[in-house]
Amino acid sequence: MIYYSRLMNRLIRPAIVVALTIFLALSCTVIAFSTTPPAFKNGSGGAFFAQVTPTPPVEEDRSEVGSTDGIVVMGGVIVTIVLIPILLQRKAWMQKDHA
Repeated sequence: MIYYSRLMNRLIRPAIVVALTIFLALSCTVIAFSTTPPAFKNGSGGAFFAQVTPTPPVEEDRSEVGSTDGIVVMGGVIVTIVLIPILLQRKAWMQKDHA
């Protein structure tokens, strides 16, 4: 019975986090797809939006092909900054449970 209690205490927090994550993901999906675009009866809905400013002339593309290594490294740094405090806090939780 004691083993069952310890097992439940170790599994309840991750189960709550997973359940909340799934709930949040589903609720965001429902909100994003719950509205439908307005339908115009005569098909001339685009005529209401007149362009006031002239379209700028098309220029040659000045973007350069390059490496995305900097973006990947920055993503790794952000993940590390977020995960290290979480893992340290979890280690403190584990020590508090066994004491």
